[in-house]
Formats: sequence, structure tokens, C-alpha cells
Amino acid sequence: MQTDSFFSIGKSHSVCEDYAFHGDNCIIVSDGCSSSKHTDIGSRLLCITAHRILKSFKNEPLSYFEFGNKVVTCVSEQLRLLDLPINVIDATLLVSFVVNDKVYTYIYGDGYYQIKYTTGKIQFGTLNYNGNAPYYLSYWLDSQRHSNYLKKFGKTVEAITGIQIGNETELKSTDIEITVTNNILPIPVDEIEYVLLMSDGVESFQNYDESPPIPIVNTDILNALSSFKNIKGQFVTRRTKAALKKFKKNGIDHYDDLSIAGMYMDRS
Repeated sequence: MQTDSFFSIGKSHSVCEDYAFHGDNCIIVSDGCSSSKHTDIGSRLLCITAHRILKSFKNEPLSYFEFGNKVVTCVSEQLRLLDLPINVIDATLLVSFVVNDKVYTYIYGDGYYQIKYTTGKIQFGTLNYNGNAPYYLSYWLDSQRHSNYLKKFGKTVEAITGIQIGNETELKSTDIEITVTNNILPIPVDEIEYVLLMSDGVESFQNYDESPPIPIVNTDILNALSSFKNIKGQFVTRRTKAALKKFKKNGIDHYDDLSIAGMYMDRS
């Protein structure tokens, strides 16, 4: 198995609030909220803490809620020691990991996942929150912030999923309760070629040679970022850097921070 990760500051940002992390059998991505202070610290704390907890899994993983609760509880203690407020972890968290020959994916907040099967089928998805305001793990610790969020943005989120087979793509949109488990059902390792996790910076690419800048179709970006030529070593870093370099030559850049992590089931 090969894992790798990469993050890049957005054109409109002075500090990168995204972070990406990878371990031997896991990949992790976090995207800090720009309207909350010091979420660049929070995204890193979430990723590093999540990795430490994932390493403790043996034959059975924690459930979606058990894992999220353990991560946010551990990080809140770190924030207390650092004398930092809880909104430092107003950040998304996406994790994908292997336990007992199965791949699990948990999503807290928004972002993108893409799973390519050995059959060539590609499964992908994202969450579209009202007001572009993700529901963060930090709200789990503060009943007042949780209540205020539900009053302002509602209790549901649009889950957009898709299946691509060759040139044919089937999309599905479903409204789900924000408090409902948001995870991908475990998939046997031998059925998967790779898993990619990305922050929503992947949808912020624009052609800045145009005035005003023109948004780039998301599928074009996803295809460029996932066209791996060599999966040895830093395969995500190489592919992403090459794609960004080519984009910039054509006046295309991402205005939001971008983080991406990949897990490739190397069977060579």
C-alpha cells in the first residue's frame, strides 16, 4: 500500500488553513474555517490527533461517532493546555483507513472523496451545506453553538454522490440529517485501486486570464489530480504539483486552500 498527501495555499489566502497527513495505512485531510482565528493550528491538531488514534486500531475500528468524539475530546484538551478557544478547531476532518482488510472512510464537515475500484468504476461524493457553512466537530463540544448552527442553517445537508463508469456518470442528491453518521460503508481492500480525499479547495479553481475569472469545471480538475503515472513514493505530491504547474501556465489557479491525500493499493 502506498500513501501520500499534499497541501497548497490558496491564491486569496495569506495563511494556509488546510492540512493533509498520511500514515502507513491511513490518509487524513482537514480544512480550517477562514472566518475563525488560528484554524491553521486546529487543522493540524485534528490531523495529527486522528492519526494517533487510528494507529491504536487493531481488528475493529471505533465507530464514526466514537472516533469523532475521541478526536475532538483529545484536541479540546490540547487547546486547554495552549489556552486557545474551541473555535480553533472549526475545521473539517476526512479520514480513510484500513482495518482488517477493509477500507473505512469517515467525513466530518465538507470535502470530497473519490474511490476507484479495480473494475474501473469510480465512486465519488461531497456534502453541500446551506450557506457553505460546514458542521464542524467543534460543535459537538458546545451545545449553544450546535443549537445556533441548526437555527441558522437548518438540520439537513445535501449529500451529492456519483458513479462513473467509462464516459457515463450517474449523480444522486439526497438530503440527510446533519447528525446522521456520514461514512462510506466498509469496502474490501482487494476491490479498490485507490482512495482520494480532498478539501473543497478542489472546486475553487478559476481561469484568472479572464475578467472576471471563470470557474473551471470540477471534473476537469479531479481528472487532472487523479491521473497518476507512477504510484511509488510521493505519488500525490508529484501529480498535484505537476497539475498545478500546468494549470498556472494556462492562467488557472485555486483561490481557496487545497489539501489532498491518497491511498493506493499497490499490488505489484
